[in-house]
Amino acid sequence: GFTGYIFKQFGISLKASSSSQYTQGTPVVTDDRIYVIYYDRDAADQRVSDIIEMDRDGHYIRSFRSYDQLIDLGYNKTTNRLYFSSKGEPQFGYIQL
Repeated sequence: GFTGYIFKQFGISLKASSSSQYTQGTPVVTDDRIYVIYYDRDAADQRVSDIIEMDRDGHYIRSFRSYDQLIDLGYNKTTNRLYFSSKGEPQFGYIQL
């Protein structure tokens, strides 16, 4: 599935039971980028989430780290903003791309 694809692209080795490592929410695909939330349930800090940015071929570009567990992403082409929701405060925010 998509989670396995992401892990393979970034060289993340899946554990025997990979249920602790997963992508969250729906991937966001723009004209030239893909964004996905990565989360590891076995991490020491359960609130940490990463938004991984890739090109359309799946090559890693950069990551954005959040210390509030992220839930989902959305994109507005007009404003070129990546919106996110989280379990923390504030519950909603954006990254100007």
